[in-house]
Amino acid sequence: MATISRPYFAFAFTEWSNQPAAPERVKVSIMQDHERLIQELRSLADDPSSSAWDSICELLDELDQIDSASVSKCLPALQETLTAWPDSLRVCPMGWCEDFVSGVDSPKLSIVRQIESEQMCSLSEAGSLYTLIKSPHLRYLTTLDLSCCNSSGGIIEDRWANDDLPMPAVFQLLADRADVSLSAIDLCLDIDLEQLKVLIESKTLSQCRHLGLECAGLNADRVVEELTRSDCPLLLESLNLNCTGLGSGVFLSDSAFNRFVESSNARNLKSLRLAGTDLTVKGIESLAQSPNCRELEELDISFMGDRETGDGTIEKLAASHYLKNLKRLICVDSGAGDVSAKLIAETRSLGEKLNHLKLNDGAITAAGAAALADSEFLKRLVHLDLCENQSIGDSGCLSLAEAPWMRRLEHINLNWVGMTNVGLSAILQSLEQPTFLDLGRNELKEGSLSLIAEAHGLRRVRELNLRGIEFDESEIAAFVTSPVLSKVKSLELSFCPDRVADQLVVDLAQSPQWNSLNSLDLSYRDAFTDRSLIAIANSPYLKNLTVLDLSNNKITSEGLVALAQSKLLSQLTELRLNGNQICDDGLIALARSPYLRKLQKLALYSNRLTEQSSDAVAQSPLHEIRVLALTMRNFHGGFMVDFVRAPGADEWPEDLPGEW
Repeated sequence: MATISRPYFAFAFTEWSNQPAAPERVKVSIMQDHERLIQELRSLADDPSSSAWDSICELLDELDQIDSASVSKCLPALQETLTAWPDSLRVCPMGWCEDFVSGVDSPKLSIVRQIESEQMCSLSEAGSLYTLIKSPHLRYLTTLDLSCCNSSGGIIEDRWANDDLPMPAVFQLLADRADVSLSAIDLCLDIDLEQLKVLIESKTLSQCRHLGLECAGLNADRVVEELTRSDCPLLLESLNLNCTGLGSGVFLSDSAFNRFVESSNARNLKSLRLAGTDLTVKGIESLAQSPNCRELEELDISFMGDRETGDGTIEKLAASHYLKNLKRLICVDSGAGDVSAKLIAETRSLGEKLNHLKLNDGAITAAGAAALADSEFLKRLVHLDLCENQSIGDSGCLSLAEAPWMRRLEHINLNWVGMTNVGLSAILQSLEQPTFLDLGRNELKEGSLSLIAEAHGLRRVRELNLRGIEFDESEIAAFVTSPVLSKVKSLELSFCPDRVADQLVVDLAQSPQWNSLNSLDLSYRDAFTDRSLIAIANSPYLKNLTVLDLSNNKITSEGLVALAQSKLLSQLTELRLNGNQICDDGLIALARSPYLRKLQKLALYSNRLTEQSSDAVAQSPLHEIRVLALTMRNFHGGFMVDFVRAPGADEWPEDLPGEW
């Protein structure tokens, strides 16, 4: 990863601010900055990664502030180097999203290739989806995720366009966009078969290689029939049918799936997701025996209808003569146990190319973990997820720690595997380069926090889940000052012990080691009080924090008032304070805060709020964001109904879900 240096920006600003200055000197300075910027961008573009992408966007923003015309001069060289990047990394930054959707003329928007699902959800909730589909910038996107967008999510009323258009109009407009060519699209619950046909036959999807219909309310068998037609224009390399049929009640069957894998349309498939279908072992057998599936690299066979057969699905895959290119195998709640783990470990054709293995079935024990650890074929594994197999225990963890492939793991999920400090110590000693580590819901007692703080193999960790970890006050200093954890961006400490929880947050907020943190989960168990929220609000180091969850704690209006007065609020995009003790004065202070700039989601369900907050909220930016719920009482009391309900909803539901 290239190191970013920014001294030339400071120099350029000095030249512009200390007037008078010779125009020639300023011009030369800017030209030099252009060259340096192009070099920086090229260096960053040599290492495709989310962190490099973030830095590229930040550099363009800084240059844009100096001279907006300069951005256009840098783009040709940048565009050339970015062509080698996967589109999944080229996500529209949050700060660019509004300009992208509304069509503001900004050259830097041309490097964007997708809008991430969270942002799409926010657009849907704000009623701006139709505006996005109309935006001229849509032509830059190659990936479009509409999976979270439906009428109940709030797209019926578009506040920007003032058009009351349902989802079918959005689909039709998308199909009519002759200037848009998508390589990947994920569709939503509201699409029907006729709308799908229109999209499939449109120019918009003429180059489409990925189709996602997860949780779509379609007859799954009918969908497959459309995809197996001889005149189907799609040449799919990736198909997501997870829970397709939800709402229609017709999930993918063995007979329809058999026709699909035998058709020529299945020959290019590299990724196939079949979770939540009615497939049985017979359906998996048709996949395993089909030469059309010889290119398959990713397979998800979770939550299938024939769970009772246990290890039968993995047995069919292991016996296949064609599935020799699998790199990602996902099996959740499908009955796979120790036999499956042993088959994966001992079958060359099944395990030799695997780099991603997820076996979350609850049926794997220490014996299954030992079989995986002893495998001579799992040499490429970098992603291991054994979550919720509580019988693995310390014995299984000790076996895993001896596996030669453990040192190469980048993603490891051992959430709820029955591990204590003994297993933790062994695992930590075996790791060298994980970026994701989930140790939550284990039996980690006092001393475990110190073990983590001293584990040198965690220097690259970006996401760390320590849900339910036990610790005492003597361990806090080592944890919050640990250089090992200085790159962590997402930290979960939910269900912390209440006797020391506040002190941990207070010390963490005062530690420069945590200045990379952008997501902090401190939810549940009534462990955190106003002291924690005040420390976070006043922290000089948590400048990158965008997501904060303090649900189900002891936060009162005092803590929320402190946050409302803090500049930290200006960077938060999501704030969760469900199940606390916040009263009207706290919400009123939040509503009147001058720092309400980026907040998109606010959860205040089950607090002590009344209609006294109405006027302050109605006159503040809060009424424009998504509020999951405010109170358990007075749902039909005027302000509460208008404030909580989805944009465009004509009626308030009789029974409000616990967290809407």
